[in-house]
Amino acid sequence: MHRFEFIEKIAKENPAQVAFADNAQKVTYRDLDMVSRKLAAVLRGRGIKYGELVAVTLPTHLSWLTTITLHRMGAITMSKNNSSDFSREAVPDWIISGISHRMIPEDRTLIFNPIFAGEVEKAIPEEFLTGYSKPTDVMRLVSTSGTTGSVKYIARSAGELLQMTQLVGSSALAEGERTMSLFPLGAAQTYRLMLQSLVSGSTFYSYTQNDNGILRSVEKYKINKLIGSPAQFSKFLDIQHELNLALPTVQSVVMGGSAPTEKLIERIKKQIECTIINAYGSTEVGNVGHQDLTNGRVEGLSINPLATVEIVDDNDAILPPGTIGKIRYKRAGMTSEYYKNPTATAENFKDGYFYPGDLGLINQSGQLVLHGRVNEVINLGGVKIDPSFIDSVAISQLGVVNCATFNFINLDGNESLALAVVIDEDFDLVVLQKTLAQKTPYPVAAIEVMGSIPRNENGKVLRYALREGFERRLAEKRAEEREI
Repeated sequence: MHRFEFIEKIAKENPAQVAFADNAQKVTYRDLDMVSRKLAAVLRGRGIKYGELVAVTLPTHLSWLTTITLHRMGAITMSKNNSSDFSREAVPDWIISGISHRMIPEDRTLIFNPIFAGEVEKAIPEEFLTGYSKPTDVMRLVSTSGTTGSVKYIARSAGELLQMTQLVGSSALAEGERTMSLFPLGAAQTYRLMLQSLVSGSTFYSYTQNDNGILRSVEKYKINKLIGSPAQFSKFLDIQHELNLALPTVQSVVMGGSAPTEKLIERIKKQIECTIINAYGSTEVGNVGHQDLTNGRVEGLSINPLATVEIVDDNDAILPPGTIGKIRYKRAGMTSEYYKNPTATAENFKDGYFYPGDLGLINQSGQLVLHGRVNEVINLGGVKIDPSFIDSVAISQLGVVNCATFNFINLDGNESLALAVVIDEDFDLVVLQKTLAQKTPYPVAAIEVMGSIPRNENGKVLRYALREGFERRLAEKRAEEREI
């Protein structure tokens, strides 16, 4: 399996089987086998070698094709969805992209443009693609980060990843054979779906990188199940409303990354009429629990029987049911360390458990109830504040499409609260200010309207990015006022 010989096998036994499909095109396993052999010939000719780390920053179809080709060559892959800097422990040997990257030398950059595509088309296919020499060879760097932390990476071997395709993940929590993920290919959920489709010889469903493409793919291929973050589903519903397109084949949606709001749940029920699942877990461990929200919000999550979940205090002593503390959990197949990051490993992995940075309790029914994140608790003048509580109040207001609360240092040097909001035409600032004053005991010093809320690849809000951006704009404003 680690040699990826199954691609050639499927191409010979079932050549017309579709390997990839989006709203613009289909790729059969025969085509995948041939084109990836040609692409491998070009990549080897350019200098990419076995075991080198290669970052891929391309649209989904090209990223899918290039990633599979690199695996067949035995390279280590990683995906990146923007041009931000690489973490120092994961600077790649090569990058394959549509544009150059300031951290990667030109002679280590392959620009996937029409000229490059033409070179691939004319190439003589590689006859031998050996994959990985042994199951323990590193195959993929998977990115992960909490809502307030920097990006970290997990090194997964070929054996681990191919074994994980057989395990039950969040995508199996609801019915539906034809599944499509709204997460990018760099997200663990989507990458796992890609591998599962390859190993089983089935189709990986995706969409072109435009708004209408998502809906068109769902309609065209009669997708049964959708996976994504609450923010992604909110945008999905906006597009569906604009196109006035019914999606009768969708049986279920599975959300992860953050908890969906009541408003979003009601919109899904109204526009799609399907089973609504909220999944809880992490890239480090996998699925840990879920809750069925089809009939409205429920308090707790049913714990995955494959996972062990405990609530502990600051000294790692187990707390009794009903007591809020730090969540820790473990599951077979989980990782136990971060790639070249011993500090983060020591902070998040202890005694065989992963500490996700979440707060919660286990209720009398044995369900897990979340109570925010340890690192997100804001200490404002000695008062500890869970920003998700303010988020829940703000998002319930008419005109607020998305939001996130964060702390910042104001111009007087004191810590304050701010709220970033994405709005529509119904937004009323005065009404929101009055509602926050009435329903929360915490003073929100600033409300900033933004085009989008920054999130990581798994849909979690990057509050630290909001804070840094807001403080930078405050400093620039002060500098301008001094000049005047």
